[in-house]
Amino acid sequence: MGELIEGCRQYLMLLAAANLPSELCPKLSASDLVQETFVEAQRDFPNFAGDCRQGLLNWLRRILLNNVADARRRYEQTGKRQIQREVSLQDVHPDRPSAADFPISDPSPSRSAMSQEEQDRVQRAIAALPEHYRTVVLLHHREGLSFEEIGKVVSSSAEAVRKTRARARRELDQSLENPDESR
Repeated sequence: MGELIEGCRQYLMLLAAANLPSELCPKLSASDLVQETFVEAQRDFPNFAGDCRQGLLNWLRRILLNNVADARRRYEQTGKRQIQREVSLQDVHPDRPSAADFPISDPSPSRSAMSQEEQDRVQRAIAALPEHYRTVVLLHHREGLSFEEIGKVVSSSAEAVRKTRARARRELDQSLENPDESR
C-alpha cells in the first residue's frame, strides 16, 4: 500500500503546489500537504472503494484538496492564526539583530570529524617525541607552565627549557608536515 501511494507523490506535489495559496507558504509547504495526505490515506485506506490507478489518484486528490481547504480555514478564518495579523520580528524590533545576523557557531559534523582527526594526528606526533621533548611540550602547552616553572620540574634553566621546546616544536612541525617519513 505504501509503495502504491508513494507512486503518486509527484502528481500530488504538483497538485499541492498549484492549489496552495501563496499567503500560506510561510506556514505550510506543498510537501507538508502531501505528507499529511499520505498519513490520512494510509489511515483511511480500508475505506477506498476504487479499483484502478485513476480511482486512487482521484481519491488522493480529494484528500489533498480537503487538506488545502482545512489549512485555509485554520490560517485565514481563525482570529489568532490569521496570516494577515502576522508581522516580522524585524519590523516590530528593527533595532534588534535577527537570526540571520548571527553566524552559525557549531561546526558541521564533517568539520568536527576533521578537527578530531587533526587532534589525533598531533597527539600521535607528540607521543613519538623523545621523552625530554615530550615532557617540556606537555608541561608548557597542556599544563600552561612557564619556562621557569618547567625548569624547576626538570632541573634545568628557563633558557634551556625554552631551547628544548623550540627543538621539540621543530621536530613536531617536521613530523606533521611529513607524516610518512620515519625518524
